[in-house]
Amino acid sequence: MTLSESKKELEQVALSHGWSTELLQIYEMAPAEDDLGPEAQYTVFHPSEVELADTMTAILQQVDATQPQRVVFDSLSELRMLARDPLKYRRQILSLKRHFAGRNGATKISVARGASSTARSQGSSVSRVAW
Repeated sequence: MTLSESKKELEQVALSHGWSTELLQIYEMAPAEDDLGPEAQYTVFHPSEVELADTMTAILQQVDATQPQRVVFDSLSELRMLARDPLKYRRQILSLKRHFAGRNGATKISVARGASSTARSQGSSVSRVAW
C-alpha cells in the first residue's frame, strides 16, 4: 500500500534491486489530479481533518477487499503528517494494529524511519514473517 511513491516508482526501485513485483498487488493511494486543483482545496476544515479519515477508510476497505497475507505501507510518515498530532497518529496506528490482529494469518510489519518510539512499538505486532 503506497501512500507516497507511485506504483511505477516502487516498481523501478524494486527492479533496481533485482526484485520482481509481478506477484505483488500494489495499491496506490496518491490523490487524483482533480483533487490537486485549487477548486478542490478545503476552506472550512483543515485538510488533515478530512483526508486522514478518508485515507484510513480507503486502507481498511482495500485490505478487506483483497484479504492479503501481508501488508507493507510506504510510508507511515504520510499518516503521521495527516494526523498532525502524536496522539492522533498513535490512535491510527493502534486502529490498524487492531484491524490486523483480528484477521487470521495476516502479517503486518510497520516501519517508520525517524518515527517516535510510540509508532515503532505499535508496529511491532508481527504474528508471522515469511521470506
